[in-house]
Amino acid sequence: MHLHWRSLLTHFLFYARSLLIPILIFHGLEFIVLIMFTIFEEGPINRCYIDGVPPFEMNAVNINPAIDPTSLEDIILSDVKPSPGRAIFFPEFRCHPGDVHRILQLTARQACAIESAALHNPHFQVFVLFESPTHMPVGESFPLLDAIQSYRNVHFRQLNIWSFAEGTPIEDWAKKAELLHSSFQSEYASDLLRFLTLYHFGGIYLSMDSIVLRSLENLTLNYVGAHDNQSLGNAVFSLKPRGSGHEFAKLFLREFQKSYHAKSNEQTLIRRMMQKICGTLSIKEMQKDANRCHGFKVFNPNTFFAISDESNVFTEAKDSYIIHQWSAVSNKCQLKADFRNTFAQFAKKYCPRVYKVNREYF
Repeated sequence: MHLHWRSLLTHFLFYARSLLIPILIFHGLEFIVLIMFTIFEEGPINRCYIDGVPPFEMNAVNINPAIDPTSLEDIILSDVKPSPGRAIFFPEFRCHPGDVHRILQLTARQACAIESAALHNPHFQVFVLFESPTHMPVGESFPLLDAIQSYRNVHFRQLNIWSFAEGTPIEDWAKKAELLHSSFQSEYASDLLRFLTLYHFGGIYLSMDSIVLRSLENLTLNYVGAHDNQSLGNAVFSLKPRGSGHEFAKLFLREFQKSYHAKSNEQTLIRRMMQKICGTLSIKEMQKDANRCHGFKVFNPNTFFAISDESNVFTEAKDSYIIHQWSAVSNKCQLKADFRNTFAQFAKKYCPRVYKVNREYF
């Protein structure tokens, strides 16, 4: 009986959507119908994006930092914005239903990534971005946050995915709120926001499982790193804020929109686009000459070294700018080990303040 009524309701909503939306849209109720349709047709909606005020006439209100001082500032509305091409961005885009108005939390590994970037790039700003309404914790001491915030070039910001897409090549598509119809909302949003961030500001995008070993300030923007001779990594991605970098950002955004329903992840999208830009399918050929890629540099695998064999990492990464682990690996591990742990030895040197207050979790 339950399935019978559920089936009837699904069919009713299908026809109601097509018949009623033209009428209801004038009263600002289209979004309610979309929510109901999506719940029964494709699963629950991620509350993070709803509370982010999508492009429908709703009475949702953004948190005002002037009223709530614990709320992170919006990256678009903040007085302190990223300097074009002079910023490093870290995504914390793991929003799940129930995370609405969440409290800012970071693991020791994530904090280490942020500190290492701030420490070795003092003339760059470092922005940690959250895709949902986020609050700073209050009422007690938070050693990890204190360690990170001791660097004056570190900033925490939240963003509104809907307003963030305004003025970009995908603005009209974003207004359709197709993200709300996907079972992979968080994954798609993460990929999209990477490209939107670099479209707006240029700069360098790093994964949260990285450790920066040396300054990136003198590397010419517009680059990505090869994972090996068959694939490109997505832990490091850089675009210039204007000129060729801005044009590349447009291409990536349009390709994201085009391939959205193909369930193409970001790493595949980057590789596919680089093959078009460089005019070759060979990752090895891309590394040889940036001119064939119209000024887009593909660095060799050791430049942004992906840790796979800890016994060789100190030798293989001696000339690297960054080391990182695949998220699938680092997310499964609590990473509580003694000082002989490879990552801990890097942390002790490259994120010393975080290591000092939380060394047991490396």
